[in-house]
Amino acid sequence: MEQLLAQPRAGAAPEQEWRYQRFDALWREESVRQRGWARLGFRLLAAEGADADDERDFTMSERRRVALVIDPIEGHEAVLQAVGPDGVHSRVFLDAIVEDLLADGSRLTRKVPDTIPIREDLVLTHAAPFVVDLPPLFEPSPEVYVRSIRIEGRILAAGFRWDGDALGVGQLLLDPLEYHRFPKGFKVIRAQPLKTLANALLAPDRYAGHVLVACWFLVRDGSDEDRERAVDHLCAALPTAPLEAEPTLLWALNRLVTKGGPLARDRDGWLGWAQSHGRGERRLPKPEAGGGDAEDGAGDGGRKDG
Repeated sequence: MEQLLAQPRAGAAPEQEWRYQRFDALWREESVRQRGWARLGFRLLAAEGADADDERDFTMSERRRVALVIDPIEGHEAVLQAVGPDGVHSRVFLDAIVEDLLADGSRLTRKVPDTIPIREDLVLTHAAPFVVDLPPLFEPSPEVYVRSIRIEGRILAAGFRWDGDALGVGQLLLDPLEYHRFPKGFKVIRAQPLKTLANALLAPDRYAGHVLVACWFLVRDGSDEDRERAVDHLCAALPTAPLEAEPTLLWALNRLVTKGGPLARDRDGWLGWAQSHGRGERRLPKPEAGGGDAEDGAGDGGRKDG
């Protein structure tokens, strides 16, 4: 498209010239959408307003500033008009998708919609971006061991100008933000999830939260070797696990074995799978010392977050 628009237009018929102008406008609109922004979306910000570091894992009680940032690239000016020529108002539509994971592996997912009205024209430059904090979300219950949050949205631009020229961008998709919350002490588990799992499986009814959080990190961050060893530990523990611990172990196996495993809550199916794959024959190791002690992190039957 860029090469086509760069071709000489001398001698073009009026209809061709109109098409060139239309293609040129479409190209500029798409370029602004794709490459016109230093930041266009949701960000975790430090107290002074700068971008926070890359950390996306926090405790349940930590407070973080979450903001919408609309920031054009250096050397350009964007104007988001509050009201368009047809009387339509500009708005920002957003959804916060909150998934809470309980100790038994059950999930509660809720979508929290919100709208930010644009009440006056926003004149934006890289030196003067638009930044607005989002309201805090509802607090998790004590039964929640992992909270995953994704915030996504779009701008409905009723009127828009870029460097003084009116462009019909219509909608601007916002970069989403994802982050996670855990019980106090989770960083010990994140650092050594396999050791935490091995220790917690010695009393999985008491340390179900440790089993769940350790396996969550193994799924997200663990090596293939560590995930395989985790499956061995779980298969060895399942035959003698107390009844109240079974849901957590079955959830963990279902997450770690991504192909060919039984249904998530089928205990007999998992026992048969472990036997047929030679996994249930391996014994649990002795407790491992070092980070990941079952007394740290995810609590003793209930969540520690104070």
